Amino acid sequence: MHDSLANRTSIQYEAYTPEQRQAAYDQVEAYVEGKIPEMKVVNVRQIHETFRQFKEYVLKLKENQPVRAVAPEPEENEGKGMAKLGVEGRDFKSEKAGGGEYVGDLDH
Repeated sequence: MHDSLANRTSIQYEAYTPEQRQAAYDQVEAYVEGKIPEMKVVNVRQIHETFRQFKEYVLKLKENQPVRAVAPEPEENEGKGMAKLGVEGRDFKSEKAGGGEYVGDLDH
């Protein structure tokens, strides 16, 4: 009754139907893949369902990702950022600052 007095007759309080959930999932998928530039927000109920569908989408992505047993190979220029600038790196293994060979080593 309160909604009709406030001219809010189209508000739904029921849970989303399976068809509505699928439509929300399809919209999330299209957004993530760049097929649509933005998702229009209608109400808070839709926002909650959209977050649920984002979660489903991410969980499905995680299930489909192969598990890597080995670390990826470093890229050709990885770790050479300072060398590209012409700055010589320091060899901390050969320097003995404070008696320890590495940061965190105890002095004996």
